Amino acid sequence: MTGVQTCALPISRQAGSVKFKFQREIGDAIQLNETLGDMTRRIRGTRARGFKDGIMAASTRDAEGLIRTSVVNAANGARVESMQANADVLKGIQWVSTLDGNTTPICRALDGLMWDLDYKPIGHSKAYPGNTAHWGCRSGQAPVVKKFSNMPKNKRDKIPEGTRASIDGQVSASTTYDAWLKKKDKTNPSFVKQTLGPKKYEIWKEQGLSMRDMTDQYSNPLTVVELEKRYT
Repeated sequence: MTGVQTCALPISRQAGSVKFKFQREIGDAIQLNETLGDMTRRIRGTRARGFKDGIMAASTRDAEGLIRTSVVNAANGARVESMQANADVLKGIQWVSTLDGNTTPICRALDGLMWDLDYKPIGHSKAYPGNTAHWGCRSGQAPVVKKFSNMPKNKRDKIPEGTRASIDGQVSASTTYDAWLKKKDKTNPSFVKQTLGPKKYEIWKEQGLSMRDMTDQYSNPLTVVELEKRYT
């Protein structure tokens, strides 16, 4: 993935031997379909042995966070590799964020954006963030199918539109975080105000901003001061 930003996982700060052991343990755990608790014991060790049988010293919270992020990163990487292998029917990659109040400003802005299979932006200027956008990232990627006229004749089967999860239940797969949040603002403005923060909510609403407008080229959140300078 030359020239593409990737999320710097905290494990990268560990010694080489620890990184190797961590990757091996998580790989084995995924193959065995282990639970988060099982994986945590692999990494941190067990209470019965005074946590001396793990591969690194870490709190339960830190170990779980590292495991979740690493598993999502690996799953997303495998998904993108699969997309690359099907370049004959795919136009590119679309970012899919979770539709709830815990999604970070970074992933709110990325939701729905597309890149071609060389990771070049389609219709925007945001850099492709890699398999995950940040520590604790819950987002994923979805394939963007070519127009039927551009697909091989033997692969033009009708592909129905799917759905995606939100805190309000299943919604259309084409629903972006922007569209979902604007609809939410009509029914529960206090939720949106809490999600964005009072001052950012005020700027967002008065200026009619998108989530993309509220971040820089690399999807880093703009501060209130930076938003005021740009839009008020």
